[in-house]
Amino acid sequence: MSKFGCTCGNVIFDITDNLPFKACLLRNEVENAFWEEVHDEFEALIEAVESGEKAEIANTFGESSPLAKAMGGLERRLYGIHALRTSYVYECADCGRLWVQKAAGNQFVSYVPEEGGYQAILSATSGDSESLDCE
Repeated sequence: MSKFGCTCGNVIFDITDNLPFKACLLRNEVENAFWEEVHDEFEALIEAVESGEKAEIANTFGESSPLAKAMGGLERRLYGIHALRTSYVYECADCGRLWVQKAAGNQFVSYVPEEGGYQAILSATSGDSESLDCE
């Protein structure tokens, strides 16, 4: 999706990276499966590297320069896992409405903030920086 219209009339553009009004949502119901798949991908690479079998590394993760290509292959595989398990969320820069992608497809449901207006809640730099510490 490159753009869509908010109910308030604002057009939300998604045409570049690092957008402060866009986030990925990992639903709790699939979080364990997500991390299991990530673990499995790392485990497969580690086993292939430890075995010393360059052919196995190349077959599983990429052809030439086995370890370098393996890392690129791993990155693509992890991106695929991420894309399958997450949904997008957008915050309208005019009204602050959140648009949450339904689990499957390209349909969105909107939620209006009680306080109203854009608050940059999806931005990594919004709010208290100490709140980013998950420990």
